[in-house]
Parts: sequence; structure tokens; C-alpha cells
Amino acid sequence: MRSLVCFTRQVANLAFAAFLGMALTSGTAQAGIMANGTINYVPFGSISVGPTPGVTLLENASSITIPATLLVNNVDATYLGLPNTFIAEGVLPLSIVSVSPLTLNVTNVNSAPTAVNFVNYLQFSSSTTPQYRFVYDMTSISWSNSPGSLSFLSNGNFKDLIGEYNSAPASVSGAFTQTGGASGSINGSFTFATPPLNVSAVPEPGSFVIVAALSGLGLLRLRRPRN
Repeated sequence: MRSLVCFTRQVANLAFAAFLGMALTSGTAQAGIMANGTINYVPFGSISVGPTPGVTLLENASSITIPATLLVNNVDATYLGLPNTFIAEGVLPLSIVSVSPLTLNVTNVNSAPTAVNFVNYLQFSSSTTPQYRFVYDMTSISWSNSPGSLSFLSNGNFKDLIGEYNSAPASVSGAFTQTGGASGSINGSFTFATPPLNVSAVPEPGSFVIVAALSGLGLLRLRRPRN
């Protein structure tokens, strides 16, 4: 009887090891790697608002235009309690940020988000190849204002052009301030984040498989017959 129990345990352990190996391989192939990071960037140059630059107050703007040159000014070491993915990929302070379009229409202020379709709205330069491999497609944007300020929150999708990281939800927010009235200069700053700033991170699908497998092993051990 003891020999049969030992043999059963060995078979169960071998089966579990094989299952776990397949789960890890399958999970990696299907789930890929989920990026986790945030990047702050600022415009290098003048910001203007429509319909009449120098006359229209920032909070009354119908459009806002940022300069063609934008630079990363901060990359936090961690995001949502985990290491920032983009540091290891070479997205660092003074990295160039490419944005298109440069002009955003200000609509539905302090109201519901507006659907948009800005493919490749945002791209970060990095030390990897291709240089602009990290892309953000904007799918919606919402605006809010107050005296001397204007801000937006957009949602969309993150993409890695070489496919090392999975496509995933992401967000870009922007905040603008103005002092000195309509003729005063306008400052702006932006934050990109994946997962989005307004959505909590969840474990990767592969992680659920591993957790379930380990839980199953724990139950198996609890149910082993006593000698």
C-alpha cells in the first residue's frame, strides 16, 4: 500500500510539473508581456489657443495647439507599485516625443467624453529599435476648465510595434495654465500611462493560470492519505 501511495505521488508530481511547464509556455505565448509604466513630458516652445491667439482666454478656448517639439521630463521609477517598464527600454528624460495632431479641438467641456480616432497620436523615442516603437492611439477625450486653466483626459490603446509587449488600454492627460490674462503665456504638461490612470491594474492571464495550478497543488497535498 505504501508503494502504491508513493508511486501515485510521483505520477501526480510529474503530471503537475508538465502541466505547469505548458502553462508557463502557453501563457507567455498568448499573453505576452504587459507593459506597466507612466511617462511625463512637456512642450518645448509656445502653446496657443483658438479661435484668436492672444485674445482668447485659455478657459474659453475652442482649440489648443502645442509645439512640434516635446520632451520627456520625468519617468517615475515605479508605477502602481511595480517597476516602470519604459525605463529599461530607454525612454528617459530628454527623450523626444512625437505627437499628431498638434491641435486638439476643445469640445463638450465639463461634459461627457468625445469619441476621436487619432491613430499614432503619441510615440516615444527610446534606445531600442525601432526608435519610435511605443505608440498610443487616442479613442476618446474629455475636457474640463476653470479660470486660467484647461485640462483633458484621453483614453485609448498602447501598442509596441515589435510586439514584445501586448497591446493594452492606456491614457494620456494634459494640463494647461495661463497667467496674465488672454495675452499671457501658457504652460502645459502631459502624462502617459498604461494601464490607464483611471483604471486599476489586473494580473496577467498567465498569472491566473499559475496561481490556479499552485492552488491545486496545495489541495492535492492537503488530501494526501496519512501513513
